[in-house]
Amino acid sequence: MAPARFWPDSPPQHARSHVGDLHPQQRQGRSLGCAAAPLAAGDTRAQATFGQDHEQALPPCIPCPQGQALPNPGHPPSHSQNTMSIDSHATPGLRAGETTNTGGTQRPTLAATNPITIGNNKLGIGASTTVTIRFAEAIATNSFSTSDLSVGGYAKLTNLQSTDGGTTWTVTLTAPGWADFPFGYSLNHNSTGNQIRVNLAGVTNPTGNAGVGQVVSTVTYDIDTLEPSAVVTLGDSALTAGETTTVTISFSEPVTGFTANNIDLSRTQGTLGPLTALGDGRTWTATFTPTVNINAATNSIGVNFNGVTDLAGNTSGTSFSSNYSIDTRPGSTGQTSGLSARVTLTDDRLTTGEKATVIIAFNKPVNGFRPMPTARSATSYAAPTAEPGRPPSRPRRASSPRATPSA
Repeated sequence: MAPARFWPDSPPQHARSHVGDLHPQQRQGRSLGCAAAPLAAGDTRAQATFGQDHEQALPPCIPCPQGQALPNPGHPPSHSQNTMSIDSHATPGLRAGETTNTGGTQRPTLAATNPITIGNNKLGIGASTTVTIRFAEAIATNSFSTSDLSVGGYAKLTNLQSTDGGTTWTVTLTAPGWADFPFGYSLNHNSTGNQIRVNLAGVTNPTGNAGVGQVVSTVTYDIDTLEPSAVVTLGDSALTAGETTTVTISFSEPVTGFTANNIDLSRTQGTLGPLTALGDGRTWTATFTPTVNINAATNSIGVNFNGVTDLAGNTSGTSFSSNYSIDTRPGSTGQTSGLSARVTLTDDRLTTGEKATVIIAFNKPVNGFRPMPTARSATSYAAPTAEPGRPPSRPRRASSPRATPSA
């Protein structure tokens, strides 16, 4: 068995699990004697004792020649005998089923508490967050890379680094952006419940022992690549003098940041009252009052997404309502948009001497109505009588006496 080599003034660079090649160190004209015994099975530390002079106190080292004196580049020892312990840098490999080597270093495993955490678990288009991975103890820093990690939802990993020498690691997780969507279509990239996996078999500890299997995160993250949208509707699409209507703004999903400042009234020809939220995070209502004494056939209410996002941070452009008309001129003959009337008679089979009542029902209040006879009526009529609030209805046949033919 070969003797061990050691250096009193510096840590050993190489040592085996037995004593090997012990040589005297140079110390200012003195020679150092040394004595060391072979390591027992499983030992990782060797101990040697040395004296100031090669010839005194200790038996000579093998194969150091007797009486050799070498120059000493360091400082002389302060007493005649010193003891040094030598750690072995090459420890025995692990046996089947072992999780630690004889040096007390674990195979790579993740920490028992918070092994994998994520800064934000809801990511929008192109959004990034930080993932933290914690090992039970430091691993070999050159053995861990993004190739040992896998993630879902078409996300990407970059900037993997350790913050404390190999125990705690951070990596940037980025959701797919518009450049990742074929033809700008992002629906297929929407995903939920994505996990992070660590391949321990590709990671080693400082002594070169690799981990076993893989670890799957218990935390998950969602990637929302769909932009929110808004639909604006009005209860009445033909507004006249004195009328108001309810405006409903419905988003495709819950949003944050929506206020009255996001409503575009530049094309409305009217004013909008305070917003009322329905509590679902996606629906608001308000009362719209048209401007008086105007006639505008083309109008719309818009919603812009400035500062408005869904819960994943996605935003969108501007949405507009369908067209609606306004005619608020008092008594104007132009107030006919959306106006209709129904004309019925109480008797639709008149004979000589019979009379019937004609009912003209409009779908909304009107002003200035004056019935005019037509060439097709072939009859006379009395002045009309208004019946406020009477809705259009199907007339019932009147029971009137019929003339009896003379004999």
